[in-house]
Amino acid sequence: MKYLKWKWAGDAGYFEFYDKEAGENKKWTWNTINLEYPVQYQVKGWNEDSNEEIFSNLITKFDEPVTVRTKTKKLFEGRYSKADVEAVGGRLHIILRGKDSNGDDVQVELKGTNYFNMSTLLKEKPEAIKITWVEDGKKGAVKFKSPKFEATKKMELLQTEDIPF
Repeated sequence: MKYLKWKWAGDAGYFEFYDKEAGENKKWTWNTINLEYPVQYQVKGWNEDSNEEIFSNLITKFDEPVTVRTKTKKLFEGRYSKADVEAVGGRLHIILRGKDSNGDDVQVELKGTNYFNMSTLLKEKPEAIKITWVEDGKKGAVKFKSPKFEATKKMELLQTEDIPF
């Protein structure tokens, strides 16, 4: 499985994953991803009081109980509430799983503007998604890049038994 994270700052604007064999992060060239449902959500962030990373359990619906914690303590438990989660330093991430055009399992994690863009697209219940372009943005002095996604038809993946050799 390739765990893809969006690199947004400055001149970046691409997904990368950690390659265990090479022992380094590698740039991943986006192609179409056949989606697997349900989409999941997770809270991640940084808690200033404990100076620790925070995380939660995965949920698929917002009426499911969520537990936000650090390695050492529980910070919040109950139904997802943006105000409660942000108060402890968390942000909601969307997690998509599927297969890329090479047949590799991939997991895409998005937050912020990219989360919003993907959530809007997922209302259409697409079979697959692709990036159509990358848009430059700016908030204050911070420049960033955001992928723009598009729904598309599911790819027919080549099966190994179909390869003549």
